[in-house]
Amino acid sequence: MFSSDVTSKLDVDPLRYGAWKVEARGEPYRIVAKKVYANGDASIKHAKGMNTKNLSSDDFERWLAGEVPKQQQVQRVNFVRVMQGAHMFRNLERRGTAI
Repeated sequence: MFSSDVTSKLDVDPLRYGAWKVEARGEPYRIVAKKVYANGDASIKHAKGMNTKNLSSDDFERWLAGEVPKQQQVQRVNFVRVMQGAHMFRNLERRGTAI
């Protein structure tokens, strides 16, 4: 966490894809990596590629300490591949962004 406003040091743009967006001012956030962050109680949380409904405040604390979370996810396969005989769903193990 940062103890002062670091907005001027980040690539901030409310419209450009990939840039940081200002979501709140003066509220403590845990910034783990780019596109991976949560507020103090994890009521607002984002984690690229992860299902955030299954991530708790403790998960973000452990992630910040270096323990990357893993999730089992079910992904739908491309419709054309299904028509060619592939299974409609596949199981994936997703890992969070390592810091």
